[in-house]
Amino acid sequence: MLRDGPMISGEIAGRFEVAWPTMTGHLNVLKAAGLVHGERFGTQIRYRLNMGAAEDALAALAALFGKGDQQ
Repeated sequence: MLRDGPMISGEIAGRFEVAWPTMTGHLNVLKAAGLVHGERFGTQIRYRLNMGAAEDALAALAALFGKGDQQ
């Protein structure tokens, strides 16, 4: 979802059937891992994807599952 642009936490939470505290916990884990950045605007937090970290994570997963650079 964040590939299309930043979203506030409420927009993200609204797309999943989980409790708000659960979603906040997931977003905090992604933020701690460096995959997303959160920026506070008043009472809301806007999250955006850290493209460099996301690309690195996808490359690592691809290599782990044998989908990396194959010739």
